[in-house]
Amino acid sequence: MCAAAVAAAAGCGDEESFDGDMVRPPSGFISTARSALGSGSTNVIYLRYADGSEQHTSDYDACSGTVPVFDCTFAPTLVECQSQIQAYLDQWFADFNVIFTLTRPTHRKYYTAVISSGGGAWCGVSDRVAGIAPFVCKDLAGGVAYAFYGGRNARETAVIVAQELAHLVGLEHTANPRDVMYPSICSDCGGFVDDDTAVVGDICDRSSQNSYKLLQRTLGAWPGGDKPSAFADAPPDETTPSGQSSSLAVAGCSVAPGRHSADPVLVLVLVLVFVLVRGRSRTGSRMP
Repeated sequence: MCAAAVAAAAGCGDEESFDGDMVRPPSGFISTARSALGSGSTNVIYLRYADGSEQHTSDYDACSGTVPVFDCTFAPTLVECQSQIQAYLDQWFADFNVIFTLTRPTHRKYYTAVISSGGGAWCGVSDRVAGIAPFVCKDLAGGVAYAFYGGRNARETAVIVAQELAHLVGLEHTANPRDVMYPSICSDCGGFVDDDTAVVGDICDRSSQNSYKLLQRTLGAWPGGDKPSAFADAPPDETTPSGQSSSLAVAGCSVAPGRHSADPVLVLVLVLVFVLVRGRSRTGSRMP
């Protein structure tokens, strides 16, 4: 880690960082949609793994243009890549009143994180910027954030996604290298730190920030019980970015989608029934 990264909210050397990842939406669009989520309702985060068909339709969208396709290099299938990334996100957002989905919601406001690969030049930002989000020091509820360097490894991708989503609800950068809100991609952060930490590059008149408590105050605390899986409504025929069919690993076995092995016990029973019926039929035909 370099001291300049903390002092100037920039990364070390040529590494990607979060310097410049917060942009202010046009003033005409700033009308916080917090109430649109409904009182006491569970917040929803839509994770969009870019496939080249993304449309920029939100008032709170920091980018325009064609989004590069998400290219995963750390697992053989898209579903496995998503699952590894999701494991970190589920852990870091476990205490907050929010759930993730891979299917676009149709009936309410929601947060969106678009995950792509290859950098943010297409969005008009430096290649050193790891992601971007519209930011107004408060909750936008409905904004679209981007992770520009998704797919290199699961933890790094999750860090970028988590920080950009947190910017949508008003969190700034902090000087704690164990906080997801650190201005460089943290290598050993464990989520949103529950401690007052100095703010880096403050634009909201805050001298310090408790990332955990601020996120909990905005999103609310999870009321208890198991959260629904982000994969509960995922299509069964997910494919890898290259178009190859995925496989589902269960107890060490790989089963190709659309193929089902027959139950050997059931097959044996059917064979025995067939033999008995055929034997009786032949016996009956010999009777006078």
